[in-house]
Amino acid sequence: MSRGLPLLLAIVVVTATSDAAQGPTDDGVRALLAEGDRYAAESVRRFDIALDRFREADRRAEGSSDLRLRATARQKIAQMLFDTDHLLEAVSAGREAFDLATKGNAFDLAGSSLRTVGGALIQLARFEEAETTLKAAAEIAAKYGTSDQLSRSLSNLSANARIQGKLGDAIGYGRQAIAVVDQALARGETLSPRALFAVPFNLGKSMADSGDYMDSRAFLDRAFASAEQFKDIGGQMHVLFDTGEWYEVQGDFDRAERYYERAAAFGRSQLAGEEAEGKALRGLGRIAFASGRHLQAVQFLTDSVRVFESTELRGPVPATLVDLARARAAEGDPDGAARDLERAIGMATQRDQPAARVAALIERGRQHVAAHRLDSSRVDFNAAILEADRARLLPLVPAAWAGRAAAAEAAGDLSGALDAYQRAADALDRIRGRIVSIDLRTNFSAASHDTFTGMVRVLMALHAARPGDGFAERALMALERERSQSLDLAVNEARATGVAKASGLDSEGRIAHIQNALFAPDLANQ
Repeated sequence: MSRGLPLLLAIVVVTATSDAAQGPTDDGVRALLAEGDRYAAESVRRFDIALDRFREADRRAEGSSDLRLRATARQKIAQMLFDTDHLLEAVSAGREAFDLATKGNAFDLAGSSLRTVGGALIQLARFEEAETTLKAAAEIAAKYGTSDQLSRSLSNLSANARIQGKLGDAIGYGRQAIAVVDQALARGETLSPRALFAVPFNLGKSMADSGDYMDSRAFLDRAFASAEQFKDIGGQMHVLFDTGEWYEVQGDFDRAERYYERAAAFGRSQLAGEEAEGKALRGLGRIAFASGRHLQAVQFLTDSVRVFESTELRGPVPATLVDLARARAAEGDPDGAARDLERAIGMATQRDQPAARVAALIERGRQHVAAHRLDSSRVDFNAAILEADRARLLPLVPAAWAGRAAAAEAAGDLSGALDAYQRAADALDRIRGRIVSIDLRTNFSAASHDTFTGMVRVLMALHAARPGDGFAERALMALERERSQSLDLAVNEARATGVAKASGLDSEGRIAHIQNALFAPDLANQ
């Protein structure tokens, strides 16, 4: 274990208060926590209700001398905040839980708290912080925790490495995690359904991403069997939804659409399956938009928002509203698009979702440029740049700069446009492979195209005005940078398709069976 990590932990050992000294108030707190756990279970997934129970438990536990109980309540709040996409709040609550747990010598709980914080940091694209935090969680789990906790900390480290394109590290951490699971099972230990699903899941995903499809199959099949055995709605949802997402990323919209349709049907057939249905409808909306069926996209995305809000699953709503606004604008409804974006920005601000807020600002800025409201567009793009830098949302930085460049170009400020396009290009170079989700990927890919196309256009305009100043040569260099950037992105995305064909795995049935290159990281800590 790293010798530097305990400095981060700053664990202060004190004498914990005995549970026996607690009165009926603590019993009430425990009852609320148990009730919240029932709602938070993977077979129920009513995170909104669970969060209410945990908040009430935390309020009642505030005066308790049982630090472990207080830390437990705060940690459960942090987990539910994570599961409902209140990411900054989840980081704050998780760190508070960690402090309470270490003061009460509840080191296993301290590790779980850090795992929640690390998961939220991954989603915020703060990868280095996430890695440091998750390594600390793994160190605590190895010393004080259970095999379940250690395996999941290592699995989350695997997910963090995979997201950054560090597939060797991802597979290494994944193999460590699966070894911990297998050794624990051999000793007769009981592991959580989440560990039994997520650990083989992440390892299989990393192996599939590296092109090792044949060896990944056993781990992915093992994960699917666990999801079915424990009625893990979230796991079963991934089987369908993430297959669709994978095909969408590959540009195979027909297959993506079929999987999203199956995922929507699965969600409708399940008690508490609204998350699956809402996500699938959003996927169908994206496919319809990409296929030029803008009215149908509006319908799917409107239904997605309705489904999410029907059960208070408001976490995905801001990002879905951004998609909806884009579809409305393409359909010729700029006023409706403006209302959707205003609502998205307001909700994202209220719910501490910087990625959705930045995406909404970028989209609103683009729509302002299209309407030649250039002053308004600059305000939005400047705000997006500041927020993306503040929250370290690296994949959104080039999109914001590309938008600002387009606004300058539309205003006839070629020098300012070239400077902004250059900043966007530099940001693209810094984050190759660091694309967390399909939302960030969409903005990243659009930024790559817009940046180099715009840069070449501006350089050629400058060359026409000042032919002897070397702008034509710079335009050729920009084209070469775009080719390099596009190739870098294509290698990872094409690897799966190419290896599958070379291995005879290109039939839809077999790909569907092993779910090549599918799943999102396990960031749950229930």
